[in-house]
Amino acid sequence: MATVAAYIDLNPIRAGLVSDPKDYRWCGYAEAVAGVEEVRRGIMTFLEPNDWTKAGPEYRQRLFVESGVAGHSDKQALDRDAIKKVIDAGGELTLPEVLRVRVRYFSDGVALGSKDFVDSIRAEFREHFGTKRKTGARTIGKGNAIPGLFAIRDLRGDRFT
Repeated sequence: MATVAAYIDLNPIRAGLVSDPKDYRWCGYAEAVAGVEEVRRGIMTFLEPNDWTKAGPEYRQRLFVESGVAGHSDKQALDRDAIKKVIDAGGELTLPEVLRVRVRYFSDGVALGSKDFVDSIRAEFREHFGTKRKTGARTIGKGNAIPGLFAIRDLRGDRFT
């Protein structure tokens, strides 16, 4: 399972689309970094740690080590320096890297801001929403909501754990 998951998560690198699997939005690993719990659980089924804070860095290191081999001459591989940097960091992402991955999900929210701002956008574009919906503002993050920050759509789960 680990080999298959890594193979799939490394396809965007081998195709030359990105230089880090976290940067390809439709990659399972990027979804896991963004906080999609189902994907995290899937990755953890073939790793020893049963906790994403440990499993995430382990899987990242595995991806980068395996990305050093292109297989075919027309496929991309990461250079040794990029791989070494990830290994030296223990597979840990920096806070700015994690935030950048998670922030791209904000665009799914259409409008982002205070409750009043989001409600005003909903009122302006009311015809685009269902008749049962009474407000536009949705908290961002289920258990770890950011105080005072709302989106017009539910952003499909908790992106801030």
